[in-house]
This record gives sequence, structure tokens and C-alpha cells, in this order.
Amino acid sequence: MAALVDDPDAVPKISAIRRLPVANRRDLAKSLTGKRDAESWRLLVDLADDRSGNVREAALSALAETDGRRARVIASGLLSDEHVGVRITAIKVLLEFPRRRYIPRIKEALRDADWCVRSDAAMALAKVARPDDIELLIDLLMTDPHGVVRRDIGDSLGGIGNKALIPVLEDALAAETDELAQIGILYGLYQLGQNQRLAELIAYLDDDHPLVRCNVVNSFVADHVSAPDRVILRDALERLLLDQQTSGVWESAKALLKALS
Repeated sequence: MAALVDDPDAVPKISAIRRLPVANRRDLAKSLTGKRDAESWRLLVDLADDRSGNVREAALSALAETDGRRARVIASGLLSDEHVGVRITAIKVLLEFPRRRYIPRIKEALRDADWCVRSDAAMALAKVARPDDIELLIDLLMTDPHGVVRRDIGDSLGGIGNKALIPVLEDALAAETDELAQIGILYGLYQLGQNQRLAELIAYLDDDHPLVRCNVVNSFVADHVSAPDRVILRDALERLLLDQQTSGVWESAKALLKALS
């Protein structure tokens, strides 16, 4: 296998690759990450159509890391793949490199059985949303069964920057019972200029569950925090670090504190 992967002058034929064990085909796909020559790209495109979902996922990841914009066409065609890892990878490509031409495929992903796919699809749609797409996201904010999906929709709607969405998010917040979803909606409102929501978000840092505390910390983007609010948020994070025992929360808080400095 080393000769196939490491020797740039000995590119294996597709027929030979297809006879390799799954693990070898997957490793070959990973080894081609970052190689922009036409032959490597052709091999990755072929591996993205492999009979094994693990190989397809590895190939699509390699294509995305090599040239995400070129990988969008392939990713859009894999949003209905039977392998959930492939679908998650595909929607992440469109989330990072969104384009309106892929809106119909992204909308289909909003109905996916896997909440991870739906969450990334919602965030991808918000980046390129037209008015009717925003209405769809509002409907899903109220109806999606998973709190993390509703969290990410609330955050994404705030990121659109349209203050007409404030009443919508306020109504959703009033009806919401899931803490993670509440955090996303509150941060959406904060992004829309409701600075008073900062105190409500900081209050979740005292929650008993580390997942809730981690979600609060990870919701903030340092560039979105005003200078006066940075002082308040830094003080809250410093207090959190004094008592924090959970490594994931501690690391996230340290990273945000550094970004706010």
C-alpha cells in the first residue's frame, strides 16, 4: 500500500483501488488530502462514489479540505447518502461554502433523520436565506424535535441581522423548555442588539450541568461582543474558571477569555 500512497509517480488504476480492502481505500483517500493535481482529484472523486460509506466519507472530507468550493458539487449529491457520516460531512461542506444554487438540496437535508445533519442544514440555509427560507427556519424553530437544532436555528436567525425577527425569537424563547435551545435563542437576540440578554446568558454559567455551561461559552463569538460587554463577560469567565472542574468547559472558557482580551 505504501507504494500506492507515497510514490507520486505510481498512481494506481481505479480498478486496482476497488480491489483493495476497505481500510486501505479509506487510508488512500485520507492520504490524498491537500493534493491538488488532476489525477489525485480524479481518484478522490471516484472514491467518493465507493461502495463503502466509510470510504465515501473519507474521500469527501479529503476533497473538502483540498478545495471546498470545488467539492460543493459532489457534497450536494451526497446529502441523501445512506451513510449518516457521509451526509454530515456533505452538509458541513455546504455550511462552510454555501451557495444559493444548493438551497433545494439544503432544504431536503432539513428533513434528515439525523439531528446533526438538520442542525448544519439550518445554519447553512440561514447564510443564504431568502424571505421564504427564513419563514421555513422560523417554523422549524418552533417544531424541530431536537433542542440542539432549535438552538442553532435561534442563533442563526439572530446572525441574519434583521431586527424584525426579534418578536419571533422572543415568542420562541417564551415557549422553549430546552436549556440548550434557550441559549441559542438568547444569543440570537443578543446578536440583534438586545444587550440585556447578556446577563441571562451569563446566568446559565451557574447551571449544574457542564453541557449547559459549555454551550453558553461556545455560543459567544468574541467579535460580536461590545467593549462594555467584554468586561462583564471576562469577569464572568474568570469566576467560572476558579471553580470549574470539567475540562471541556475549562478549555472553552480559556479560549474565549483569550479571544476577548
